[in-house]
Amino acid sequence: MKVLFIRANKGLPDSRVEKELYSLSKEHEVELLGWNREENTENIEEKNIAINNKNFKYYWIGIKAPQGEGFKKILFPMLKFWITICIFLYKNSGKYDVVHFCDFDTSAIAFFVAKFKKMKIVYDIFDYYADSHNAPKFIKSIIKKWENYIINNSDTVILCSEKRREQILPAKAKKIIIINNSPSKAIEFENINLQGDGTRKRLVYVGMLSEDRLLDKIAQVIITRNDIEWHVAGMGILAPYFEKISKKYDNIFYYGKISYPQALCLESQCDYMTAIYDPQVSNHKYADPNKFYEAILLRKPIVVLKGTGIDEVVINKKLGIVLDYNVKNFKRDFSNALNNLVEKNEIYFNRTNASILSDTVYSWEIMEKRLLEAYKWL
Repeated sequence: MKVLFIRANKGLPDSRVEKELYSLSKEHEVELLGWNREENTENIEEKNIAINNKNFKYYWIGIKAPQGEGFKKILFPMLKFWITICIFLYKNSGKYDVVHFCDFDTSAIAFFVAKFKKMKIVYDIFDYYADSHNAPKFIKSIIKKWENYIINNSDTVILCSEKRREQILPAKAKKIIIINNSPSKAIEFENINLQGDGTRKRLVYVGMLSEDRLLDKIAQVIITRNDIEWHVAGMGILAPYFEKISKKYDNIFYYGKISYPQALCLESQCDYMTAIYDPQVSNHKYADPNKFYEAILLRKPIVVLKGTGIDEVVINKKLGIVLDYNVKNFKRDFSNALNNLVEKNEIYFNRTNASILSDTVYSWEIMEKRLLEAYKWL
């Protein structure tokens, strides 16, 4: 079958999209329609993008828009993006058998075009939209009903964890499969120039630089310590902040936007990882972060917060440290967690458990098999 992925960003770097594209390409012809938020372009750009040394056709809709700066600032650019998706689907409906929507911000209107054109629909929920975006309460209520309608009427729904089944209630999907955010062992690491002199323990974070991940508070802890350095990469609203402090302090290093193979390479050279999300954000109760799976693949202890989706497995399998979230005491508690990892790592991290989970329960090979079988069902 010929498959069109639709993503509300460029789809690169985008670990989940890249893995799914590559896996599906083993049995199907796959292309991607994405949103280039960096510039306005008159026409849709066509690019050849290499994933694991295999080329994929990407189409980018150029509509300049902020990333991670709130619902109001993104509303009008998003409406233009939605209209452009609909036009693209309508004109190219005969070219594709399946539309693979990634989240509500690609499917809101285009879902109905795909239905009208009798294409099969896969709805892939990276984040349940109403719970993961700031919007007035009445708008969230509308979005939830709207998204649940899409869930109920898609041919297959993909969730990133079992816990998400609870989150999407009362929606009743025809078919649900679970595809965890596990890294693929087929990915070849891409070398990155590691900064620092190697005399200190290394903490690493690669991902969205958003305010709900307590990154500024972690930075305030790191700058007070001379035994830890922090390696940070990614883009988002806090990017200027990290550019600034990395020039001011000799134990914070900022790499900017890097590819997923570079991210894995950087993480592999560091000692500790974090997957910290503000538990007061409802979507974070169901978090299934890439960082967790990358940590167990790379055999690195991780620090997470209680009540954020992965805390139970981290405690039960001794994969790192789980902190109770207290706004007032967070910096003290996080610093103590670093002390424990530096001084008593063997108490908090069981390398054998990480290996077993990565090679069996959370193996991407298992996820790939589920994905390909789901497409056969279509």
